[in-house]
Amino acid sequence: MSILQGEEIVGYFVPETTYGDKAKPTAAKGLRTSSLVITPVYDRPFVPERRNTRSRQERVDGKKSATWALRCVVRPSDTAGTAPDCGDILKHAYGTETVVGSTSVAYTLLKDPSALSASIYKHLEDLQEMCYGAIVQSVGVTFGGEDFAMFEFSGVAQDVGEAGKNQANGTGSSTDVFIVDDSDFFKAGGIVQIDGDDNSGAGFQIGSIISETLYLDTAHSWSNDDAVIPFAPTATLAGSPRYGTVGQISLDGDSTTVQIISGSFNMATGLGLHTSQFGTQNPQAVTLEGERTCDFSVDMLVEDTEVFRMGHARSRVSQNVIITIGDTAGKRMKIKMPTAEIDPGARSGEDGLMRVSLSGVALASSSGEDEHSLMFD
Repeated sequence: MSILQGEEIVGYFVPETTYGDKAKPTAAKGLRTSSLVITPVYDRPFVPERRNTRSRQERVDGKKSATWALRCVVRPSDTAGTAPDCGDILKHAYGTETVVGSTSVAYTLLKDPSALSASIYKHLEDLQEMCYGAIVQSVGVTFGGEDFAMFEFSGVAQDVGEAGKNQANGTGSSTDVFIVDDSDFFKAGGIVQIDGDDNSGAGFQIGSIISETLYLDTAHSWSNDDAVIPFAPTATLAGSPRYGTVGQISLDGDSTTVQIISGSFNMATGLGLHTSQFGTQNPQAVTLEGERTCDFSVDMLVEDTEVFRMGHARSRVSQNVIITIGDTAGKRMKIKMPTAEIDPGARSGEDGLMRVSLSGVALASSSGEDEHSLMFD
């Protein structure tokens, strides 16, 4: 027995062709993560009947779904016109990805991105967790002068899958019906290799499980006690991490910049899953649950030339906010909010320096779907 090492994580975000179709990971869909948490959400209600006892005696399996949360460093690809490793997550959050070769990759808002779902894999040395039918519900970016710029993504999913370590039970020849010693180490959706065979780099995906039998997506031959372990392709990774020493923020469309200590940007996509459908345990469709929201905040020192900013906040003067993380082509990300409004905040000087924390929202024009965009250039 050995304790699993939690820091040995590689993540994969794999777009699905059809909602919940358990897309398999490829090398190009891998990304570095500092944290990836996949959580089953299984409802098991107590039966609401009274008996001649005050003890609870019975539960049933109710609805099933999952949540996921992923955190990673902001890493432009280092090549202008090439999407970052987390580009598919951004496309699913915004709805539209526009690539201009050797120039830029832009993510802009689509009114209805509900057709976009993904399978997400968390791969460790001897354990693989995954969820499928996943959607992006929130995108966050944090940045500061003494820290890495970070992405924080989260959402919900249809259900989870899993693969652990076990052995083959008996022999098989060119069949997708695979018997193991203990199927509790697996759940549909997990990807495995068998006795070192990784199915030409694609792995064998578990489609369903009955008793100790795994039904694989590809036929295979094996011998008794062949090792069965989780599999994921070696991720193709690119990009350099962005630290708080390179970047700037402007409130007037990059005409001038302001000095800040730290800041954040957050978008809630307004997407959800239809979980109340009769006759099924798992969500079967993506829904538009409400309006998209976009907000930001900055913590800054108060300079005498910037005092008028509070007046703009009190008067609701529109600001053309551009947050730039990085400073050279191919290694730069910009968050653009052309019509932002900042709300008044409190000034404080307890530590000897006058500081102010300001928050604001990004608003759209009359056309809609243009309150902000994100670009790598």
